[in-house]
Parts: sequence; C-alpha cells; structure tokens
Amino acid sequence: MKMLTIYSRSTLYSAGSSPVIHPIFPLEVLFQSCLVSCLAYRDLRLQCELRLILLLVLAFLHKCHVCIPMSAFEDLKGLQKKSKGSWKIGGTMLAMRDNEDGPSWVNGAANRLYYAIFQVADLYLIKRKIHTNTSKEEGSHAKVVDLIENNTTLKRKVSEEQLGSFQELKDFRKTADYYGEDVLARPLQEAKERARHLHLVLHELLDAL
Repeated sequence: MKMLTIYSRSTLYSAGSSPVIHPIFPLEVLFQSCLVSCLAYRDLRLQCELRLILLLVLAFLHKCHVCIPMSAFEDLKGLQKKSKGSWKIGGTMLAMRDNEDGPSWVNGAANRLYYAIFQVADLYLIKRKIHTNTSKEEGSHAKVVDLIENNTTLKRKVSEEQLGSFQELKDFRKTADYYGEDVLARPLQEAKERARHLHLVLHELLDAL
C-alpha cells in the first residue's frame, strides 16, 4: 500500500499553498496540528477543511492509508488549560501588589486576568461556531467581548455586571500594556471578583460541548 507524507501544517494550510505529496516516502499523513492553525488562520478554517477533504479523496484514489491523529479542535484544547493557568497566575501576581515592584506585578496581573477570560471565551465561541475570525484581525478582541456580553446562554447564567467584567479587564489590560500609567490594584481586584463567575461558567459550558 502506498503512503502519503505531509510534513507540516504550514505546507498544508498556509494561504495560497497546496499540499506537497511525497509518494516515494513511507506512508503517513502527519499533521503537526490538524485542521488548523485554527489560532493563526481561523478565517481560513473552511478553506482548510476543504483542503483536508481533497487530501482524503486523493488518498483514496491512490489507495493510500491516511492517519489523522487529532480532531479539528484538539489543537485548541491547550487554550482552555492556558486560560485556567492565566487566571491562577493573574491572582498570584495581584497578590504581590504590596511588594517593592508592586505596580509591575499589578500590570502583569491585568494582562493575565484579561487573557484568562479571552482565551476561554474565544474557544467557546469557536466551538459553538459563533465566531471564526482570526484574533490577529483589528477589532477582533472587541468582537469577542461583544459576542460574550450578548450571548443568550451566558445571560441566563451570568449577571449583567459579571458579563461587563470582561470589558473592564480588557480596559485594564490596555492600560497595563499600552499606556504610561499603572493599573490600580483595588479596582482590578474588584473586577477580578466580578469576573470569577464568568470564568467558571465559560469553562463549564465548554466542558459540556
């Protein structure tokens, strides 16, 4: 039986490229990540899926065996783990606010706490097929915030104030990363407490999908 070898996701999924086939190599289709560079090319996901279908058809015509080691979303599961880690680290950094370098710790906490929500929110929207735009697009973070704040499922489980905490953390992260002023610890701590339930519910909804 013949075997196909595809070496990298960039070969298969980069915009404008086509799969490179090596019929003389021992058979296997290797995806370093299947169906996506979803993180880098979410807007091309449909194109990626079509290319995979074409690859499977080609494999069938050439009587090749195709081994696909992961599902379309397995590559994104790491985001959920990162979200939990970011939340924990953000809390730890915020607890360092009374140290000599307190303002830097608080700024770092603002960044981590925001991304703790963003990572799980973005993944939830992707898996619900509500959102497929690449996070590198201008305004994509604002779109994710808006979709979360107006999600009917979340509105039944999370208060309006808790939903609004996502935008609060986004504003704190913007201040921490782009402006000369420092994020204040107390308002960030209060926003964190409001965001706690949102973070928990998003993970619960994601686990149920």
